[in-house]
Amino acid sequence: MMPIGSEPREGGLGRSMPRVFGYARPTATSGGADTQTRQLAAAGAETIFVEKHPPQARKGLRERGRLFNQINSGDTLLLQTLDRLGTTLEDMLQSLAMLVDRGVAIKVLDAGFETAPDQTHLDLLRLLTAAHSALRSETIKIGIAVARANGGAKSGTPAVLSPDQWEDIETRIRATSVETVAKEFDISRQTLWAYRRRMAEQARPAKS
Repeated sequence: MMPIGSEPREGGLGRSMPRVFGYARPTATSGGADTQTRQLAAAGAETIFVEKHPPQARKGLRERGRLFNQINSGDTLLLQTLDRLGTTLEDMLQSLAMLVDRGVAIKVLDAGFETAPDQTHLDLLRLLTAAHSALRSETIKIGIAVARANGGAKSGTPAVLSPDQWEDIETRIRATSVETVAKEFDISRQTLWAYRRRMAEQARPAKS
């Protein structure tokens, strides 16, 4: 946790005044969370909770748990991007529901989004969709990195990509381009084209 003025401020009748919290966690591909913490502090976060490492199995998000134990109604939570709030779409939705029910205002800096009583849910749904895509992309990158670290395929080889990644990769190709996706996952365009052909052949019905 990175505290900045972490002591609660007292308001009238002994009640704590609203506080501004920030939450950051490193991605699996970009290293630390220094950029996130700088942006959160610049946006007014008084206390910033920072995960030391990307979430690993069975370890959970310890700093997020500490944040949830402290943040209350009337407080504000700042995030650089919404996908930093959870590791899966279900996790993000549950966390959002809990925070909103508690009366916490949420601001997402990169999207220019903040919750408001008179705001429709359309903006939030669009933001959730983008965050889900970012998380799925990160999951694929982790799988590629693990395959290489375990002595499997090296950069640019077809064995790095598995069939269960096809739906996400094809969606990314349709939204951008083959060249963009190849760069994003650190593979060659030839590898990506070979992977697409392989998946297309597997999808064809077997001849009787």
